[in-house]
Amino acid sequence: MRKLLTIILALSCIPAFAQETASWIRRNEISPDGKSIAFSYKGDIYTVPSDGGKATQITSNDAYDGDPRWTRDGKQIVFTSNREESMDIFVTTRDGGTPKRLTDLPGNETLFAVLPDGRVLFSYTMQGIMSDNYEDFPGEKQLWETDLSGKRPVLVTSLPISAISVNASGTVLYEDFKGYEDPLRKHHTSSVTHDIWQYSPAANEFIGPQGTFKKLSTYEGEDRNPVFATDGDTFYYLSEADGKTSNVWRSSLSSPLTQVQLTFADKNPVRFLSVSNDGLLAYSLNGELYTLREGYEPRKLTVTVFRDEPERDVVKRELSSGATAMALSPDGKEIALVIRGDVFVTTVDYGPPHH
Repeated sequence: MRKLLTIILALSCIPAFAQETASWIRRNEISPDGKSIAFSYKGDIYTVPSDGGKATQITSNDAYDGDPRWTRDGKQIVFTSNREESMDIFVTTRDGGTPKRLTDLPGNETLFAVLPDGRVLFSYTMQGIMSDNYEDFPGEKQLWETDLSGKRPVLVTSLPISAISVNASGTVLYEDFKGYEDPLRKHHTSSVTHDIWQYSPAANEFIGPQGTFKKLSTYEGEDRNPVFATDGDTFYYLSEADGKTSNVWRSSLSSPLTQVQLTFADKNPVRFLSVSNDGLLAYSLNGELYTLREGYEPRKLTVTVFRDEPERDVVKRELSSGATAMALSPDGKEIALVIRGDVFVTTVDYGPPHH
């Protein structure tokens, strides 16, 4: 009977290995045409139609792949990966294939955006590799650029920036960086909370000393992740200004004090906001993908992933040390051990432990 039960359990697991409904989707971005959403899931890049459905796996390397960004023509996806040990930037087609490496700096790059002309913006800390005595402060990550051919990276500005969006005229929206705080911390109010700024460049410069700066956000807490709408004036961003959690808001360069709340989550925060050319917003909430078009209710997408898990289900190890805590049962017959963050129970006669 025991063998029969084991076979039944094994068979019942077959559909789970064949497909799964994806949850805890992260780092998502909608394509410029609004038809697809690229996202990171379990360390790989996928795309899914913007109305949900079967996801297509774009990368399958054992390394971590994340932060997908579409090129403006929607034909390529730029992303970060630590497949060469440090976090570098790669590009592949929207259908996948062997990616091309764009950066090979010795530190870790954080991808921000791909501009219409093909420039790839990312943050990177140069000071950390210039001196053996450098220990994080002073100095923060700077904004750098390369392109889709992988040209030698060029420093854009040392201004600390956490996120960036650029409209067709070259006006820059960015999320500032005043000091370190966990970016996923909720209900944070302090002197280092993020704000949204406008930078209007002078002639013949992208970000330089001749342009002008204007602070657009007014909330004392977190205002983050600004993205331009196609008209180049309207922008969307994430804020906790409703006092509940992070939600999607709309404002504009022409009237920044007019701030309209578009989503009304009251527990879990909205993350990873993006917008297509035709105004379809995409974001993540509680690990699931949503789309939103102004005037309509948010739509939660069902995302189905077909994948073969690269990890083994059971890894057997023999350990003779490493227990961090233990307790003897009241009857003195069993011992509970904490090993590698898990609890195991065995008998005092050292019988096989159970998890």
